[in-house]
Amino acid sequence: MNLRTLRSAPRPGRTGAPKDAFDRRLLAPMMLGAILNPVNSAILAVSLVPIGAAFGAAPAATAWLVSALYLAPRSASPSSAGSSTCTGRAG
Repeated sequence: MNLRTLRSAPRPGRTGAPKDAFDRRLLAPMMLGAILNPVNSAILAVSLVPIGAAFGAAPAATAWLVSALYLAPRSASPSSAGSSTCTGRAG
């Protein structure tokens, strides 16, 4: 492949782009999710002590909340992916 064929290759967002090309509209949500995930973890880590105090439990006893926070979406992902495949996607 030379430089001329690279310049003439269809690019996402332009007419003639392949259907499986990366959609640039997904870039902002992916970056936002990558930025907010550590913030979510920090908020949960700071709030474990007050949650434990409210329920009269030690911080070690409330550590299961972290596991539940991360395991619940991971276990729901396959079922939501399967249901979206069955129903199809709009667009």
